[in-house]
Formats: sequence, structure tokens, C-alpha cells
Amino acid sequence: MSASDNSSCGHPSLKKRLFDAEKPLVLSGWKKEHSLNRLDEIEKDICNLMRNLAEVKTAGMEKDRAHLEHSKQFILSLLEIMDAFERVFANIHSKKDASTPQMKIWTDNFRAVYRKLDSVVAKQAVTRIECLNREFDPHWHEIEKTVYDTSKPEGTILDEVKKGYIWHGNQLLRHAVVSVISHSPSEDNSPD
Repeated sequence: MSASDNSSCGHPSLKKRLFDAEKPLVLSGWKKEHSLNRLDEIEKDICNLMRNLAEVKTAGMEKDRAHLEHSKQFILSLLEIMDAFERVFANIHSKKDASTPQMKIWTDNFRAVYRKLDSVVAKQAVTRIECLNREFDPHWHEIEKTVYDTSKPEGTILDEVKKGYIWHGNQLLRHAVVSVISHSPSEDNSPD
């Protein structure tokens, strides 16, 4: 099949299929030249439509990717706010004896806001990575420090410094920052 047997978009030419076939299609009332010109126009229109469709699909996929990245950044911002609430709660808990009845009311209100925020994040298919007493996995965890301890298996996560999250069941959103057990006393350190 020669190049002229194909249309400009790579499909077998309509002219070839209609006029050069073993049994040519009979176009009643049409002159062959008129038919060929009209087929060329139709063929160009089909190719243009196919190109336009491909461009629209590509633009749609780019828009979806941009929306997904925007959503991811928004969720990460919400997680930072949740981290700030958790630091406040930890600080309040350490000073529990000094709290007044009014402070308890404020703390309860903050906890209600935190629960609502947690609910919003959960509705976005975000789940927490469980860490404590599990084996370190570099895909999900980032080591902040190692602690010498031979009473537990090496690589066991001892403490969670910052919570990690996954999105839609398998996509890493944020590594969990952890402390892990080491059986080498020289590794007992915090990275600088």
C-alpha cells in the first residue's frame, strides 16, 4: 500500500476503500470527481476531529493532574494544622494540673474543631500510617533518630515523631518520621 493509499491521519484512504476495491461502492447520481473531492474533505474533517479529540483528552488529563496536585497540597496543609493542634494538646496535657475550668472548656472546643478537621481529611481517603512497634520500611517511614536497645528486634519503630499518611489506600502522602531501634551502640544518634 503506497503513501497515497493512506489518509493524512494514517487511516486507509476513503477513496482507496470506495473506488479501488474489488467491488467498488456505487454512488448513484454522483460524478467520480465530485465524489473524490467530497471524500477528501470528509477525510480531512475526520482527521481534524481525531486531532482535536486527542488534544481535548490531553488537556483533560493535564487538568486532572493539576487538580490532583492542588488537592494533595491542600490536604498536606490541613495535616500541618492537625499537627499544630496535636502539639497544643500535648503541651496542655503536660500542664494539666495548672488548667482552670475555662481552659478546659477551650481545650474541649479545640478538640471538637480537631475532630471536624480529622473528619474532613478522612473523607478525602487519607489514612494514617501505623508505626509503633512495627518494622521500619523506607517506603513509608523516615528515620529521625536511632536508639540503642537489644531487647527488641533491630529496625523496630520505637517512637513516632511526626505522623505519616497515605492517600487512596496506597499513595504516600507524607512519610512518618520515626525513631527506630538499633543494635549498634555507635548508631545511637540524631541526624544533623
